[in-house]
Formats: sequence, C-alpha cells, structure tokens
Amino acid sequence: STCLLDTIITNTINNILLLTINNQSKLIMYETLKSLACHNAIKFNDILSKNECNHLLNELKSCSMPFICAHGRTSASILCEYDIIIDDYHVDMAELKQLASIHKWLKKS
Repeated sequence: STCLLDTIITNTINNILLLTINNQSKLIMYETLKSLACHNAIKFNDILSKNECNHLLNELKSCSMPFICAHGRTSASILCEYDIIIDDYHVDMAELKQLASIHKWLKKS
C-alpha cells in the first residue's frame, strides 16, 4: 500500500540523514529494500489476469533464485496438478524439470 511505502521511505531517509555515509547507512538501505520487496509482493489470493501471470512467469526466468524472497523465505507454492493445466498452455518440459528440482531443493532446506 502507498501509505506504508511512504512511511518506510520517509523513515529510511530520516535514518540516513542522521548517519554519516558508512557501513551502517548501507545496512539500513539494504534492510529497507528487502522490506519493500516483500511488502509490495503479490500475496496469496490476489487476483491476477492471465497476461499478468504470463508476465510474472517470464520475469521469473531471469531470476537466479526465483522462489525465495529477499529474506530467504520460500515464496512459491504448487497450486494445481500438472495434468489440469497442460491443455491450456505450451509447457517446456526442460524448464518444468528444472523447476521441479528447485522445488525439491527448497523443501529440503
């Protein structure tokens, strides 16, 4: 939400102004950016269009760790069986196998 975002940004700017530019100010900025990443994330039960879903999936391809948030928490979950969606979408089996191996790795962590 915009109000929360404004508050976080204002607090961060105030904290940075109170400090000299050193490692502590860098840490504050890093923690703020991590917080913003999670606060602005899509949450479970948010309604997305098919185009938004496709855009997000394409963006995930460029991420080095697409299913982990900035804080290291798992950020994805399987919502339906593969057989249910196979007729509606072209599925790249190599990518699906890679995602399955990442999912197994995340469950072990």
